[in-house]
Amino acid sequence: MTMQKTPLEIAIRSRDLLLPVIRRHGRLVDGARQDGSLRFLVLERPPWRFRHWTPFNALGREEPSSPGYRHALERQRGKDDLPYGFDIHIGDRLVVCLLWSDSGEADLVQFEAGPWQSQLSRYDAFLQPWDGDCGA
Repeated sequence: MTMQKTPLEIAIRSRDLLLPVIRRHGRLVDGARQDGSLRFLVLERPPWRFRHWTPFNALGREEPSSPGYRHALERQRGKDDLPYGFDIHIGDRLVVCLLWSDSGEADLVQFEAGPWQSQLSRYDAFLQPWDGDCGA
């Protein structure tokens, strides 16, 4: 009997499968955020777009450079931040948004099930020019 995977398990498996590909073949893109800069590693194979971000971004002009001050601010926040992120977009649709921390905590912010899931098993296709059929 095969156990059906939860959306969170599917998202984590997708992340684990694609992050090495994104890291190897993606490009660094600057994004904007209220509290400073945010940089994404992006791999685009239209209509697909994969984004990954980490807490290791350059400090914005307004951010303090003192590690002690930054750690004090982090302690004030209370709940652990989920500083890592992974998105899957198909065209303009966000189908997966997963956040996680080093401690293993994860939050599935967005998940839209669909035939695109079976396409991810062909992740090597993302290294080649894509034929445009995302199976969404």
